[in-house]
Amino acid sequence: MFWTQIEQTPMAQMARAAYLSPDRKYHGMNHIDDMFLYAGMYGVPYDVELDKAIWAHDVILDGLGQHERRSADWLEAVIPGSGKACKMIMTTEEHRLVNGDNHLVFLDLAGFICEKKRHENLKLVFDEMKKPDDSFGDIDGIYKNILSYLEGLHDGLVSDLEFRSDINYREQFEKIVFGIKDIMKTITTLYID
Repeated sequence: MFWTQIEQTPMAQMARAAYLSPDRKYHGMNHIDDMFLYAGMYGVPYDVELDKAIWAHDVILDGLGQHERRSADWLEAVIPGSGKACKMIMTTEEHRLVNGDNHLVFLDLAGFICEKKRHENLKLVFDEMKKPDDSFGDIDGIYKNILSYLEGLHDGLVSDLEFRSDINYREQFEKIVFGIKDIMKTITTLYID
């Protein structure tokens, strides 16, 4: 695996097992692999805390809420003293560009940069939100939920980019904002009545 240096640790192996669950479509092992790929592509300097945060940031995904907080708590329980990595995980709760380290937020959202990848990810997110026992479900409602989430994500990033001058990966974040806007347009054009 590219970039990561801890893939053979017990923590990474436990996380891998969670990400390989069949109900994971978007928030699965491919997402984690993509984040490591982006870290290498964009020259993100290696940091063991970021490595741990990537592995753990979506490990809890059960529909009960506070997934980021509980993923951070999981990491701290598995590797005590992981406070910096846990803090990074919490930046993915709202994906706001905070003072300091935005590496995890960037890597988590970098899939929006590539047109093909963002459209593949939309399908995976939709499939993940669909109820497994209902082949159709409330398709319109699922897309409205995705759209609502993306609107908030878009508006937060736009605000952060407008009012902050100290953001690393500014050019890439601007491409992410464009990609989010593109997916929002796709949803409203093709999927919502």
